[in-house]
Formats: sequence, C-alpha cells, structure tokens
Amino acid sequence: MIRGTTPTLKFKLPFDTELLAEAWVTFTQLGHTVVDKTLADLEKQGDTLVLQLTQDETLMFQHEELVEIQIRARLTDDTAVASQKIRVGVDGILKEGVI
Repeated sequence: MIRGTTPTLKFKLPFDTELLAEAWVTFTQLGHTVVDKTLADLEKQGDTLVLQLTQDETLMFQHEELVEIQIRARLTDDTAVASQKIRVGVDGILKEGVI
C-alpha cells in the first residue's frame, strides 16, 4: 500500500456477502487501530467485499511499518467469524499530503 493513494481492496469470502448481518474491516499499525470500516462502508459483490480507502486514511499509516488488516463479521444466523490477519507493507511518498 502506498501512503496518500486511494487503493481499492477486495476481500474474497468463503460465503456470499448477503449472509453478513454486521462486518468490520480493521486496519492496525504498531498495535493501534488506525482505520475501522463497517458494513455500511463496504460494497458487497457476491462473495467479495470491496473497500476503497481515502487519501486521508492512507496518510494515517506510517511508511515502512506493516499494516495488519482483519475482517470480523456476524452472520444472519448469529455466527461470529474472523479472517486471518493480512499483513501489508506501506510505502512512503515524496510529496506529503492530499493532492
């Protein structure tokens, strides 16, 4: 991931997204939550959740530090599920700020 960009992230689930009652995609860095998105922020496409981060959001990540991403959800049958943590590197930018 590159700071100051607007990446579109796609998460393929092992079930249809219509089974989601609630969901969160949490981004942490150095043990602290940096960005936390809810189901209202996500686009459901069959078995895939799609999320676009803003420039402001990616600028909150520190370059050269890993970001951990995890999806947690409650399904319509009240089952609670969580993904494995996804670790992503963060690249810096030469011109700081939103463009």
